[in-house]
Amino acid sequence: MSVDETTCSKTNRIPAAKRTPSPAFLILAFVIILLSCHPGFNPNHPGAGVSIELARYRQSDLRNLQYDLSFEVPEKLSEPVKGFLSLRFMRNRLSDPLVLDFRDDSSRILSVRLNGKSARFAFRDEHLIISPGNFSASANRLDVEFFAGDLSLNRNDDYLYTLLVPDRARTVFPCIDQPGLKAVFRLKLSIPSHWKAVANSPLTSQDTLNTGRTVLLFQKTPPLPVYLFAFAAGRFDTISFHGAKYPIVLYHRENDAQKVRNNAPEIFRLADSSLHFMEQYTGIDYPFPKYDLVVIPSFQYGGMEHPGCIFLNAGRIFLPENPSPDDLLARAGLIAHETSHIWFGDFVTMPWFDEVWMKEVFAGFMADKITGQLFPQVDFRLRFLLAHYPPSYDIDRTPGTNPVMQKLDNLNKAGSLYGNIIYHKAPIAIMQLERLAGEEVFQQALQKYLSEHPYGTAGWKDLTVHLPSLQKISINDWTNTWLYGSGVPEIAFQTEGDTENPVVNLSHRKTGRNGPVLPQFLKVAWISRGKTIACDSIFLSTPASALALSASFASRSVPLPNPDGNTYGIVLPDNKVIDSCFAFLQH
Repeated sequence: MSVDETTCSKTNRIPAAKRTPSPAFLILAFVIILLSCHPGFNPNHPGAGVSIELARYRQSDLRNLQYDLSFEVPEKLSEPVKGFLSLRFMRNRLSDPLVLDFRDDSSRILSVRLNGKSARFAFRDEHLIISPGNFSASANRLDVEFFAGDLSLNRNDDYLYTLLVPDRARTVFPCIDQPGLKAVFRLKLSIPSHWKAVANSPLTSQDTLNTGRTVLLFQKTPPLPVYLFAFAAGRFDTISFHGAKYPIVLYHRENDAQKVRNNAPEIFRLADSSLHFMEQYTGIDYPFPKYDLVVIPSFQYGGMEHPGCIFLNAGRIFLPENPSPDDLLARAGLIAHETSHIWFGDFVTMPWFDEVWMKEVFAGFMADKITGQLFPQVDFRLRFLLAHYPPSYDIDRTPGTNPVMQKLDNLNKAGSLYGNIIYHKAPIAIMQLERLAGEEVFQQALQKYLSEHPYGTAGWKDLTVHLPSLQKISINDWTNTWLYGSGVPEIAFQTEGDTENPVVNLSHRKTGRNGPVLPQFLKVAWISRGKTIACDSIFLSTPASALALSASFASRSVPLPNPDGNTYGIVLPDNKVIDSCFAFLQH
């Protein structure tokens, strides 16, 4: 927290003393005062986007945020959506300007009032900057009348929906668009009377006016990051279902009634099963007031995990008659993934989008477990291998690869973080970590991570405190190699000795560079006459060093490294191993 000039002048006064301070002490005191009074960030010139400096500045300044948002949605696309914002907050820096994010034209800001008085403001660098002078040391209320930006409202002829991830809330309304500052939201919508609407929280009241419009008021939400604030409105049909524990409402626009009848029971079963699994695994009841599904035609992604109103792509959910097994599995995985996000991402959120990989990897991690229970006849280990290893290798073997954990200086670049490394290498890493920690220990660590940060923010370090020791390696060393390192390791595989006393030597190194290797297990199977007669498992952690592995085996046996494909790396057998494999196949 920066210190204002008044505090500096009082705090750093030198009281009367019998001894005169030394020149060195005076110079040091001057430097401390200078640094404490000039934090290095100028809120009058915040720069475009949402920089990490701006985010840190506001994180130390603001608390107790609540958005009261109202939108008047016209039926005609040609007419703008009018919005009203009442932002309630407390702050520490009363003499500094308040910086809100709004990525649209300044002409769309109609009026600004602070604590009941007209406020002086500037519009600069995609920000609405409120001048100081009328901030209160207790509660504050900022009222803004505006025309909402259309970029992320996704307006169509007879419906619209918000999609604000990762930093698009600021394209719709003035806000504090950073995940670390969670807020309570209360929404009011005015829509055409023949429309329906759904939002994060349940409906409080609904008034139909003689003007042909309906006014809807929704309950306050639990604390949310602003990118998860959501609503959809338009011509929707609904189907209701009461699961084992929770009611579920499905909003959709599908005109084929038979397709809806064919798909709805399975959609509800998958959602209900996913909720049950997540409660059992995490030990935490569903943490939001309701659970609805909103199926949207041509939705940009497979789904989006808005708490209370998960958005889903209609083509992925309403399947044709006689769908393929892959389509059925993909739908189950999608619903499980978005439901898992309610705990990993919504209930507990990463402080900054540099750790967006965490919410994605754990949603996928849970989805694999859920679908594995729903489809026990499917080999999910093999599906995991085929889904993640090849696309991860495609990127991680190139000079342009990147670590799982990346720096992010500005939220306007958050989209660049998504890719094969987050969606494919990160799941491999977490699978390896669970193996090292043990399933039960890993589950307990995740439970503690969630339970200690309810409706708050937490990152990777907050999880690793519950994994202090692993087999063979510390969690810090594991993190440095798997998450901060990049590249695919090469594992050279060489045989020595005779057939009665074989020895396999392994050397483990990073592709094209020196540095730490990925700590992981490698399995070696000994194959004879079409059968596995022995298996050895060795832990790889030492770079460029030979590790002896021995096993007694029958005549004509062949060593097969990494037979299950779980080890992440390029296995390079020597000619002797290759020749043995060919000879074995020919025989």
